[in-house]
Amino acid sequence: MIISVLSQKGGAGKSTLARGIAVEYIKAGWDVQVADMDVTQQSTVRWSERRDELKIKPSVETAMYRTPTSAIKAESIYDLLIVDGTPYATQDTLKLAEKSDLIVIPTGVTYDDLEPSLKLGQELALKAEVDRSKILFVVMKVPESGEKEAMSSKKSIKGFGFQVVDTWMPFKTAYGKAMDSGYSMSETRFASLNEKAGNILEAIANHVKTEESEEV
Repeated sequence: MIISVLSQKGGAGKSTLARGIAVEYIKAGWDVQVADMDVTQQSTVRWSERRDELKIKPSVETAMYRTPTSAIKAESIYDLLIVDGTPYATQDTLKLAEKSDLIVIPTGVTYDDLEPSLKLGQELALKAEVDRSKILFVVMKVPESGEKEAMSSKKSIKGFGFQVVDTWMPFKTAYGKAMDSGYSMSETRFASLNEKAGNILEAIANHVKTEESEEV
């Protein structure tokens, strides 16, 4: 199975989600690899190295891939391949989308964040002919007291015919600090933030289960 976390621009929370999904599936007993497609920054590979250096469990296997073809080949080796896409959409993004069982698109609440995210979703649905049911949006980095903005973003996403996770991820420095230390979005020092992150990750996993049951 392939879950691809894709975005049209950097800083949307793509790597945060990819790492979080990986940790939770590994904890559930899945054999998982994260495919880091950003050959320039290699941020997820380096995050995994920090995690191993600090002996944080579970360990998360990551690998650097330059092309979607090489990444997709890894699917046969693992129960789950999680693709941490490039910080911008390319032609390769469409190739990955075509082979993915689920595409997760993170977006912020500002117009500058939401517009390119919706554009990416539309391109995947039209150019790559991905069924919209396999595209799931997650609203990320919501500012304090930003419930109204988060709800408005969700409404806009649904208006374009896409599905979106009910809850959202608040903008908190604790998430970034956790990443810097090799932890995932559900492994911060604060139980309340871990719960919010966990709810998002659970919603993603449940969406995968729904898709699988509909295909049977």
